[in-house]
Amino acid sequence: MLRDEIEAGKLRSIEERERHANEALFIHLTVKLQALARGFLARKRFRALLTEKKAEEKANIERRAATKIQALVRGFLARKRFQAVLEERKAQEQASTEKCAATKIQTQMLGIVERVGYRKLLDVIRLEERNRNRAASKIQKAFRDYQLRKTKRNERHEMLAKVNKAVTAIQSLFRMRQAKKKVAKLREEKALEEKREFERKTAAAITIQSLFRAYLAKKNLEKLKEQKALREKLEFERRTKAAVAIQSYMRMFIARKVLEKLKEEKAHSEAIREAAAIVIQTRWRGWIARCKLLEMQKERRLEEERRERDQAACTIQKAYRAYRLREEMRAMRRQMWLQIENAVIGIQRYVRGMLARRRVAEMAAERQKFVRRVVVVQSRVRGFLARCRTRKMLAERERQRAENDAVFDDTQEHTPSTSAEDVIPDDVEEPEIDLERLRRLQRNVRENERKQKYYSSLLEACERKLSEEDSSDAQGRTVVSQPSARSSRPVRTLADQITAAIKIQAWFRGNRTRANLREHLHRRRSFMRAYLENVAAEEPHEVAGSMALDARPVHAKIQDAVEMLFDPKMYISKVGAFILNRLTALSPHLCTYFVVDAEGLVALLDIFGQKTTGRGPATAEILTILSDVFLRVLECRQAAVIAEVDAQLEDCAKTALHIFHAFHVYPQIVFTFGKAILALHGRPGAKKYFDKAPFYLNYAKRRFARLSPADPRKVILTEMLSQMLPP
Repeated sequence: MLRDEIEAGKLRSIEERERHANEALFIHLTVKLQALARGFLARKRFRALLTEKKAEEKANIERRAATKIQALVRGFLARKRFQAVLEERKAQEQASTEKCAATKIQTQMLGIVERVGYRKLLDVIRLEERNRNRAASKIQKAFRDYQLRKTKRNERHEMLAKVNKAVTAIQSLFRMRQAKKKVAKLREEKALEEKREFERKTAAAITIQSLFRAYLAKKNLEKLKEQKALREKLEFERRTKAAVAIQSYMRMFIARKVLEKLKEEKAHSEAIREAAAIVIQTRWRGWIARCKLLEMQKERRLEEERRERDQAACTIQKAYRAYRLREEMRAMRRQMWLQIENAVIGIQRYVRGMLARRRVAEMAAERQKFVRRVVVVQSRVRGFLARCRTRKMLAERERQRAENDAVFDDTQEHTPSTSAEDVIPDDVEEPEIDLERLRRLQRNVRENERKQKYYSSLLEACERKLSEEDSSDAQGRTVVSQPSARSSRPVRTLADQITAAIKIQAWFRGNRTRANLREHLHRRRSFMRAYLENVAAEEPHEVAGSMALDARPVHAKIQDAVEMLFDPKMYISKVGAFILNRLTALSPHLCTYFVVDAEGLVALLDIFGQKTTGRGPATAEILTILSDVFLRVLECRQAAVIAEVDAQLEDCAKTALHIFHAFHVYPQIVFTFGKAILALHGRPGAKKYFDKAPFYLNYAKRRFARLSPADPRKVILTEMLSQMLPP
């Protein structure tokens, strides 16, 4: 009888767990569909933003280039008009002088054009490098996110066949909802069409009013989008917690089942010799199982009560937000919309509906196995192409940098130095470059110098000849009457002044260019010396000749540690976090290298986005270590680090707020990211990215209400409330 009751209890528990597993699978598939839709919308917004930014940068470059070309053309035309006036006055006497002046002007013009083209080329190369680096970072982040999603899909592949009915039901509900929305939109469009007939008859004053109201409507629409994103984020967190709880129950059931099976096998093997002991053990295990069952039922009851409270709170919040949304929509409907704005909104709605229907039809028609293989092939091909482009870009950048360094070094050698700072110590060596390329560049420079000397000698000969002709003309004019001498004297003086002015301008521009080159070389070599001194002081290994590092320099360790962060093994990620924490704490110079050259800030944001999906102890340890690195980067006073943080200010603020909210049970993480939030909030122009901060702080205030005043979470929360939410 007792065994029958135990078997019946086991069957009921198995059925209950299967039901929970099916519910968890249904929730997981629903979350997956939402994640796919959100990923599509996010990629679309990112492409639009990237296209807009590229267009703006291209327009700025074209505007600057057009301004520079216009200035050059106007200067050239002015000089040409001035030369025409001189030709009319001088006639045949100044033919050789005109030829020399034209040659000089052409030389200076070619020099100006070459310098302008070189500066434009440098600006374009730097801009392309910056864009490619950011694009590579985004591609890496998307690929890593996809790898994580692919791993989860492979684990759930065996259970996909059981949920086709659930997916069909979700699709039918979604289509019904879309149809209802479409009917409502058609009604609204009809009402707006009638209102538009009235708007066409209004005067110019209504146009001004409509523009202002369109501005207000855009602001309200942005607020609605932000609220929608917040709701989606909260819903994702709630479902993540539910999925974690279901997984823990499933693992506990499997472990208990394995344990019971082992106990039954052992009891069966010893049943003949120890019959009495088996009866006692059976009764004892039954009593323990009933106690555990009572505890599980009690825990499940408490979990259901907590879930019901959370669901009730979510329902109240949803109802309140829906009410507020309806009120705002009614207020928006009472305003007059611009005709172009209505047309754009209608087109967007139609396109989004068409894309959604097309995507649902394609997902329903294609087989899951074929889609998975196609996506894997595409991802690998895109990753391979991205890596090829990145390697090519890096090789081109290194080649260009080596050529520039070689040209600068050779120019410094052949240019007379006017400062003692240009002298480089003998014990400092230049970085190794390609000797063949350096020899080729040196040959080109020497050939250009020979040409310059040749044309300079020709120019000097022409000037001597002109001076001799001027002196002979002056001697010939001594026998002419006094009026002709007075009439020719001002013309010769004006030509001499023009020639002298051109020579002075050429000398000044050349001197300024050489001074800029010397200053650039001095800064670059000073930076290299300081870098090597810092590395030698921070790395205990020996440094040969104060230039060549050992087989494992500090910057290589930083690069390897950044790559270790994204390793799927948790202990390797933890080792990489320890290395970065130790190296960045040595000096601001290494922190600058970590942020700028190794793209450490982007890597930190990526790893924070990946680690927040779990709440395990290993993840908490890694985030505790990386939080110190993140705070150290935000508090670094180096100009390059400040510029990089300002460029990623929005992502830093959102990530810090999310981790501060998600890991509320870990005091060290909450305290460190609270400090990071305060550091970000104090930056110029950063307050607009903390519009959701009141929600997080008020929520944390309710969470930490029962903590002691000495708790680090309570201390940092008090400081954040006083600075970010003043009374």
